[in-house]
Amino acid sequence: MEEDKTQYTKFLQGDNKALEELMKKYQNNLIFFITRYVKSRETAQDIFQEVVIYLLEHKETYNPQYSFKTYLYTIAKHRTINYLKKQKQENQMQNYEEYEENIPEEEWLEDVILTKERQAKIRKVIQKMKTEYQLVIYFTQIEGLSYKETAHIMEKTEKQIKNLAFNAKKKLRNLLIHEKVVEIKNNKVIKLLIWILSITIILSGAVYAGYKIYQTYQAKIIPSYTSNIQSVDTNQIWVGTFQLAWNELAEQLTDNGKVEFEEGNTPLVEELNQRSFTKNDISQKDYYLILEETKPELKEKIQKEVYEKFKIDNTKTLEKMNFNLTPGYTIYTMLVKNFHFVHPFEQLQSETFKQSEQKVKYFGINKNSATKARENVEILFYQSKEEFAIQLNTVENEEIILYKTKENNTFSEYQKRIEEETQKYEGKRKMQKEEELKIPYMKVDTAVNYEELCGKQIKRKEGGYIVTALQTIKFSLDETGGRVISEGIIQDVRKSTEINMAEERQFDFDNDFILFLKEKDKQKPYLALKVNSTEIMEIEE
Repeated sequence: MEEDKTQYTKFLQGDNKALEELMKKYQNNLIFFITRYVKSRETAQDIFQEVVIYLLEHKETYNPQYSFKTYLYTIAKHRTINYLKKQKQENQMQNYEEYEENIPEEEWLEDVILTKERQAKIRKVIQKMKTEYQLVIYFTQIEGLSYKETAHIMEKTEKQIKNLAFNAKKKLRNLLIHEKVVEIKNNKVIKLLIWILSITIILSGAVYAGYKIYQTYQAKIIPSYTSNIQSVDTNQIWVGTFQLAWNELAEQLTDNGKVEFEEGNTPLVEELNQRSFTKNDISQKDYYLILEETKPELKEKIQKEVYEKFKIDNTKTLEKMNFNLTPGYTIYTMLVKNFHFVHPFEQLQSETFKQSEQKVKYFGINKNSATKARENVEILFYQSKEEFAIQLNTVENEEIILYKTKENNTFSEYQKRIEEETQKYEGKRKMQKEEELKIPYMKVDTAVNYEELCGKQIKRKEGGYIVTALQTIKFSLDETGGRVISEGIIQDVRKSTEINMAEERQFDFDNDFILFLKEKDKQKPYLALKVNSTEIMEIEE
């Protein structure tokens, strides 16, 4: 197991040969495993290649806390099930179900964890545990800190932490069984440690530092404006709130204005330290930012001031925070934007997006429509129906930039491309009467915990750890306008008390595209979204 983890670490560091060696090690057994159900070695080899592709595209997903072999077989198993379902091979599915009756307990547990219903139940169970139990599980089981290190962070003795850890595991086990989240299967006793390690995959708000994507309208959050966008079929979004919180941490709570960890900085830390988005890129009236020592009354202060500024009287994120982490600091930022089109667009007929099976809702302008909504639209450039950019203007002077493209770049590179092509474009800037516009309704409700920032010692006089690094994003767009609400939160715990057009143009956003939101007089956007799947769209009933 340790050898596998070492090899996978080399792969994460850019050594693709390390992954090749790992796959060679398991290739024959894995193909044999798959062949038992698909009854074709050639098909099994194809599914094996899908497993390799999955690893390449989701390299950060593997949690080294548990067996790489189990992780690998779980991926293969789900790829096999997907294939069988598509082929509707009922007899083979029956064989698979017979196998599952005798499936090793560790694999069965992971299958259970992967179901959304179970995930929701587990979150509720963990939320019933007192904060100290949640913290000790997070630090010792998820972050892998020693009892001594955990005791230092929580300001307790090592013996107290050992007792807490024992009681927390016992409590979690009893709650899982009492709430009927798990059952005893085949008269086997559930291995609690496996549960704890598996739970780390899907923690979403139950432990404040284990906050992961958990919502219905999913989009992967990109941490910085200059981060690489993955070439996967997933919507990806960025908002500047977490960057603002990080900037404040660097400016106010480090010795040299830059966040550095004792064990060295990751690429994410280096990207955030570049400060690609600052307070100069957003109007002060549209964001709230506070940095204060963590204490119970701080929660009420933030809620009061957020309500006074934005008339938002409740944020569920604050309910998940721990304001008893002392000594330490809490940095909280919120961005709120509401914008409306001068003339509402029309609701259009539902159609597919890319090659989706379901139809999604669209708004825009029909050919020969009498609507004044064309006045909302400015053509930035038009190369072809597969690459163009437009700008939608609003009453509030927010600029909504939509860029249709299939290229994979960073959001900053997308923006640069739009600016260059807009300057060169000599075509018509206004929509013509016969031209159409089609934009899908969009809704994002997503959250993420930047786990690689948590539990690592900060280089500074008083030392300490980041224990919370969260971001939430809610974004919606329809025929009347849209809204953005985003939060960025960082909490730390200190070690001491110191402190050109030849054809009729066609503007259909029915395939991959990019969306930016920015203030009219600002150069940089405050939100960027890559859209390439229907997960954030409203489906036709």
